[in-house]
Amino acid sequence: MPASKVYFTDFRCRIGVSQLDKLRKLLEKSEFSQIDFDGKFVAIKLHFGELGNLSFLRANYAKVVADFIKERGGKPFITDCNTLYVGGRANALDHLDSAMRNGYSPMTTGAQCIIADGLKGEDYDLVPIRGGTDGARLSFEGLPCPNLCTGGENFHGRFEYVPADDMETITNLLAQLMWQLAE
Repeated sequence: MPASKVYFTDFRCRIGVSQLDKLRKLLEKSEFSQIDFDGKFVAIKLHFGELGNLSFLRANYAKVVADFIKERGGKPFITDCNTLYVGGRANALDHLDSAMRNGYSPMTTGAQCIIADGLKGEDYDLVPIRGGTDGARLSFEGLPCPNLCTGGENFHGRFEYVPADDMETITNLLAQLMWQLAE
């Protein structure tokens, strides 16, 4: 197997270039730009965040990805699954309220927000599958929804870090997944 390309950027931006511009450039330069989205529904799986929590991807980043997919003929939608614990994402109505309060709407993302597992998080069949929670069930049903990771450690902790070897391993894995999905 050939070595995968590894793309790196940091949060620093020169004058006139935003982080959103850098994300767009990454999408264009990566294998993601080679996927045939034409006429296909494309799930952008992410977490809308709990109300009051700041550790979630902002809607304007999702819009860059949605716009990129639409330009290639795809039909993107933003999706998340209800949580098993009590809170602002335990059912679809509260979940969508939390999403809207955290900035997620069709106007801000360029795509509809859909709660994947229904009103009460009960629209599914229990099927034994290995590992994962939200996206694993959807992927099992045929809707590819990988929780894209970086190979990091101690997420949401004071000592969060990403070893370079782990990042390279996950990059290779994600590249393989994208090529398989593109076939």
